Amino acid sequence: MSSDGETLQPAADPVSRRMLGAFLCGLVLVLPLHGALGATSKRDLLLWLLAAVLLAVAVGMVLRVVGVPQALGTSLAAGGAFGVAAVLVVTVMSWVGLPSGDVELTLLAGVPAAAVAALAVAVVQRGTGDDERFAGTVGIFGLVAVLIGSWPLSGLLGDARDDIAQGRVLEATGLTPYLPELDGMQPRYEGTVDDELEGGGPQVSGYRLLYLDESLDGRLGFDDAYLDLEVGWAQGAPCDEIDTLYSCTESDGYATGSREGEPDVVIVYRDDVRLIARLQEGDGKLPSPDDVGGALSDARAADWLDVVSLQED
Repeated sequence: MSSDGETLQPAADPVSRRMLGAFLCGLVLVLPLHGALGATSKRDLLLWLLAAVLLAVAVGMVLRVVGVPQALGTSLAAGGAFGVAAVLVVTVMSWVGLPSGDVELTLLAGVPAAAVAALAVAVVQRGTGDDERFAGTVGIFGLVAVLIGSWPLSGLLGDARDDIAQGRVLEATGLTPYLPELDGMQPRYEGTVDDELEGGGPQVSGYRLLYLDESLDGRLGFDDAYLDLEVGWAQGAPCDEIDTLYSCTESDGYATGSREGEPDVVIVYRDDVRLIARLQEGDGKLPSPDDVGGALSDARAADWLDVVSLQED
């Protein structure tokens, strides 16, 4: 208590002020994060990373004015920790599935990264005490790690966004995204099936999957056996889909087309959706037509992203 009878309030804990400053710095860095996520070239990505560094320095100057201890080191350490955390979060999300837009992705990655930045500053404070230069060095190393990690991440994000765009195109067809499972066979997405509209121009009407022996690891050789599956809208009866060079028989919910006594086409109708599989003999084993017919009849409905993400690397 002071001499005039007023109670003195204790000064705010320096660590708490640094953590709060670091969290605020992380929130400010959400803006360049959004720009970096939308970058369409390496040059744009570098410019947004440079903007993030300059913004972190500017925040440090503001924190120094309001009395935050070791303000510049705090902001640099926060910036480095924020960047590393954001890169990790975005990488995981690009693997498990991106949200619908960059704003959602920015918030889902940026807000947790800001919290991580605050915790990281507390850890750095415990390890470095009042050494602002060391804290700043930690932050710079973090920013360098972001630069290194964001380079391959931009390609990963591009691939994930391409998958989303392709999935939306296929979703617009109204088809069910069937993804049959064949024992010993690995599916690979081969692209859309297009029909020509009257007056010109293609229209997506389906998609193709290539099934290869698992031992091939998704890579088709010239003489390798494979199964080519096309999914689209049903047109007439199953045997109407068979070329006139084939004989066609229907049984157990599927139709089998044979040429010169050898069955090599299997068709299944699932409501209005047609699944037609063509077996190409070659090196390696193929499932029997009966196994193919059973697999197509029992095919599960997947997400479009599950289908289009099966592209060859």
